[in-house]
Amino acid sequence: MRKAHAVSAADAGESLNWACGRTVDVPPLHQLRASVGEEALSPAVRIQSLLLAGQLPGTNLCAVCSATTSKRVLIGIECERGELKPGPASRTTAGIGCLFGMAIGGLGGLFAGNRVMQSSNDTAGAKYVGQDVAFELPLPVCTGCRAGLNDRTALIKALRFVPEYAALLDRYPNAEVKRIS
Repeated sequence: MRKAHAVSAADAGESLNWACGRTVDVPPLHQLRASVGEEALSPAVRIQSLLLAGQLPGTNLCAVCSATTSKRVLIGIECERGELKPGPASRTTAGIGCLFGMAIGGLGGLFAGNRVMQSSNDTAGAKYVGQDVAFELPLPVCTGCRAGLNDRTALIKALRFVPEYAALLDRYPNAEVKRIS
């Protein structure tokens, strides 16, 4: 009799020992994702790979009217931006704040100076959190349709003509989109 066991992403690619004494090899994460219908690579990674290889995602059909074209417009899309998070204030910074506060305002100044200095940004412990996900995407658009690509709605509709770009927009529905050329 076979019994199903739950595994996590952390178990992917590992050999697990079950209570019954059997050892079971868990498939790699990309195979587990594929087995439930997920893509192994994110849309951003797929697009980055295609662009680095010099391959234009999509076709030679205009993304607006489907006419054959060799013309392209460049669309800027900013999906996500990382940010610099300040670290905790150093002991030196907090100490300077205490001394300064004590000299200016006595015991009350000591506490106020310490709080002010601790809340200041100390770049020594700062961390960059998240990642930048932004692209300049070539989009096939014929000369006659270029003029119609001036607002976000028209750009999104045209980008969705290319399956790779549509997957990226599905992943980042609030992405900032603008026409560059």
